Amino acid sequence: MKKRYIVLTIVLAAILILPKYISTQVSSNIDQYITEINKINGYNVEVVELKDGWFSSNGTLKVKISLAQMAANSDIPWADDDTEVLLDFTSHHGPVIFTDGLDIGLINWELVYNGDLLRSKLDWPEDTNFYELTIGKGLLGGIDMEDRIVPFSVIEESENQKVVFSGYQGEGEQSGSGFSYEGDMKSFQFTSDEGKFEIENFEISMESEGELFAAMSGEIFESNAAMKIDKMNLLAVGETEQSVKLKELLFSVESEIDEQEQFMNIAQNLKIESVKAMDYDVTDIKLDVETNRISLVFIKAYQEFAKSLSGLDEYQMQQQSMSFITQNLLPLLQSQPQLNISKLSANLPEGKISGHSNNQLVGIDAMPDATADPKFWIDHTVSETQLELDKDVANLLFTRYVTSQLQLNPQTAEMSQEEIELIAAQQVPNMIEGLKLQGFLVEKDDKLILEFSLKDGNAVLNGNAIPLPY
Repeated sequence: MKKRYIVLTIVLAAILILPKYISTQVSSNIDQYITEINKINGYNVEVVELKDGWFSSNGTLKVKISLAQMAANSDIPWADDDTEVLLDFTSHHGPVIFTDGLDIGLINWELVYNGDLLRSKLDWPEDTNFYELTIGKGLLGGIDMEDRIVPFSVIEESENQKVVFSGYQGEGEQSGSGFSYEGDMKSFQFTSDEGKFEIENFEISMESEGELFAAMSGEIFESNAAMKIDKMNLLAVGETEQSVKLKELLFSVESEIDEQEQFMNIAQNLKIESVKAMDYDVTDIKLDVETNRISLVFIKAYQEFAKSLSGLDEYQMQQQSMSFITQNLLPLLQSQPQLNISKLSANLPEGKISGHSNNQLVGIDAMPDATADPKFWIDHTVSETQLELDKDVANLLFTRYVTSQLQLNPQTAEMSQEEIELIAAQQVPNMIEGLKLQGFLVEKDDKLILEFSLKDGNAVLNGNAIPLPY
């Protein structure tokens, strides 16, 4: 019986005393998180108020976001503006956490942006915060998080514009192996007298090795991320009505690190089920791009360099960029980087287009005396490219190209669109035949094919060696 009382006493002591101990650590924990966040380019966080309690603490944080630092001297008009918001936070101390219910954990954080300053422009339910973030740290060190943006609408009567946003929800987890996060938005719609833009079912997901704050502040880890959109529609109303409808877009990025050779590989994949522009429908669009063997030494040097560009004028930025390239380009080239378009394909009403292109710089141990010397780069480039077009697709592309050139010609300024398109249609067959005779294109099975390779300074086009000017 005495043992039971001893155990009960220990449990009660832990429940009553441990929260106060945790409360004394809140300030140092906040300082630690703020230090990590402030390492991220463009962010600055400071504590405005902190009130320690036994079972919970609360306070206010001031978050300043510098778009100029994020954009690194971007030409975007609002890049010079800084955004400042106040976040209210509450920390609930474990091991027994009392929030809306009962939970077990070390500490639970609730960060809130009430958004009162936005209510002059945005409309959402009263007594509801604009943004909420909850972070829970378990007894064994794991971290769970949830965040959300409230559904809202915007009505600009003077501009006859309306925005309806369904809200956003996300959740993530930090464990010993890394960080993962998923978020979704059901819909976003903008309408005005000029037209409509809408997105349906937007989803994002990511997984990363390492710790979240470390990744955000510039440390490099293997990771993958994906973005999915079910539908995206654009309708423009003017002299003529134009519409674009996109269905099932999926974009993903995956990075891998070779620790032994100290380089990174990045794969980007884009898939679109269909894009319909007016009555023209393109389906099964695929684009896979690989950027391989990127020097980690170069990446880390560039991260530090990008931070130094903030606040510089255009001339200073150009000077700094030239200096950076001179000092750091060689490690990138020595890693023999690759830029590959491993897949390019689409189905058009006229037929199919497909191709690939593999390109690599090799054998560079020192920079040339003149970096603008084209022969140096040709001699160190290995390239292999293939492009295949159904003949009707080739006719379409060449016709549109010739039409655009004729529209820029002063001699056709008085012609109608129909007359210009007729001239283009008459010129294209002769143009294609000329390219075939010169060896630029090969016709096979009602397809036009281009194959090009470059190695050791020797270029081959469709099986025929071609002289280079360098």
